[in-house]
Amino acid sequence: MSESQLDFAKKIAKANAARQRQLDKQKEKQASPAYQKAQKEKQQASQNKAQQRAFEKMKKRLDDPAYREEQYQKQRESQIKAVEKQRARQQVKEAPAGYTIQYKTDRRSMHGQIN
Repeated sequence: MSESQLDFAKKIAKANAARQRQLDKQKEKQASPAYQKAQKEKQQASQNKAQQRAFEKMKKRLDDPAYREEQYQKQRESQIKAVEKQRARQQVKEAPAGYTIQYKTDRRSMHGQIN
């Protein structure tokens, strides 16, 4: 081999050895109990911070009268639907044989119609 090729090979070997030392040092660091404890504490702090942000966000939403009204309306609509379904099932149970019941839902009137 020529001198330049030998120099190049030595530089490559030196760089590979340095990289291997870095990797070994990093593995040793990551294996240490102190490092693992610090990482765990960082993760816990990050989770706590995220939970706190979520709590503050929800608190802010719950303090908003428009949001509370919206939630109330959703709950009310859900209750109305449940009552309508219950009424429809009851009408089917009470209907004489041979009659068909068509239940039309209108949230404003909450009355079914028998056909």
